[in-house]
Amino acid sequence: MHFDVRVLCHEAVAQSPRRYRKNRLLLRPSVVETTEDTPQNPPAESFRQYYSRGEKSGKKLYASCLGFLKRQLDELIANDWRPDVIHGHSIFGAGVYAQELAAHVGCKAMVTENDRFNLLRLPEYVQHKALDCLRGVDALAAVSEHLARSLHAHDIERHVHVIGNFVDGDEFTLAKMPDGERYKLLFVGYPMFIKGPNVFLDALQRLPPEVAERTDVTIVSADNDYVEIYDSLISKRQFHTRISVLGLVSRADMVKLMQGSHVLVASSYAETFGLSIREAFACGRPVVTTDCGGIGREIGPKLGRVSPIGDSRSLAENVALVLRNLHQYDPMHIRQVTLERHGKTRFLERQTAIYRDILSA
Repeated sequence: MHFDVRVLCHEAVAQSPRRYRKNRLLLRPSVVETTEDTPQNPPAESFRQYYSRGEKSGKKLYASCLGFLKRQLDELIANDWRPDVIHGHSIFGAGVYAQELAAHVGCKAMVTENDRFNLLRLPEYVQHKALDCLRGVDALAAVSEHLARSLHAHDIERHVHVIGNFVDGDEFTLAKMPDGERYKLLFVGYPMFIKGPNVFLDALQRLPPEVAERTDVTIVSADNDYVEIYDSLISKRQFHTRISVLGLVSRADMVKLMQGSHVLVASSYAETFGLSIREAFACGRPVVTTDCGGIGREIGPKLGRVSPIGDSRSLAENVALVLRNLHQYDPMHIRQVTLERHGKTRFLERQTAIYRDILSA
C-alpha cells in the first residue's frame, strides 16, 4: 500500500522547515496532513490563536481558519484528489481541524500529539473541543509513552499509539569527536522554567574545578530575544567554565554545533519526545539529561546518563563522569541505536501501519 501525502499549510512553511518536508512522500491512497500554520491572507492569525482569545472572538477565528482549510481541501477534490485520511499534528492546533475536515469530506481522521497536553490553560469551550477530538478521531497517537499517559489521565478511554518522532539521520550526520584538550558542552533550550535553565547553570557551578576549567559551554537559546535573559542569569553567578550564548541558529548550524560538542546536556522538567537529544545521538554524541519523561527510559549506559529532574548536583556529577570517560562512548553505536528506533524507515513503518489499520476498519 502506498500513500500520496498533501500538506495544508502556509506556502512558506511547506517550502522550508524539515518537519514538513518529511511528509512529502510519493505514496497512495491519499492522506492529507494539516499543520499548525495557515496562510497570511486569509486569515492573518495562526491556527493556535483561536484558543488564546475570548470565546466569541476565538470561535470566530476558528471558523475562519476552518473555512479556509475547507476551501483548500475542496480545491484538491475538484482536481480529482480526494483524501482517505486527514492527519493533524497537535490536538489544539491542527488536530481539531483535522477531525472537522474529515467529517466535511467523509474520510478517516488521525491526530498525533507532539506537544505538552495541558487543558488547564485553555478556555472551557476549547477543552470540550479538544476532548471531543481525542475521543472521536479514528486513530490517536503520541510521540512518547510519557505523553500517552498524559492523554490517558484525561479519561479518554481509548488506545493511544506511541509512534515516536522522526529523527533525520540524513541531516544530523555522524562526526568524529572534537580534538583538543578542552571539553565542549552544548545546551539547547529557551530560558523558561520547564527547560530547567537554572538547574543547568547550577550544575555548571557544581562541576569539579579540574573539569570546569577545561570546559567550554554553548547555550542555544532558540530565539535572539532570549540571549539577554541568559546573559542576565549568567551574570548573577560565578563560573569556572567559559560560556557563550547564541540566539536563533539555522538547522545547518545546529548540526555543526552538535558535531562540534562532546556532550549535549538537557535539564528539562518535562519533554514530550526530546528531539534535540535524539538529534545529538544521530551525530554520535552522548547525552546527560534529567528524567524529563520523553527520553529517560531509552538512555542506557552506552548512550549517556540520566539524573532526577531538578537535581543539579546529580546532573553535575553525571556531566563530569561522561566527560572523563568519553572514550567509553562509541559514536557509531549511539547513532545506530537512535536511527533504528526513530530513523526514517522505522518511523514510516509505525505511521503507515496505523494508516492501514484505520483504512481497513
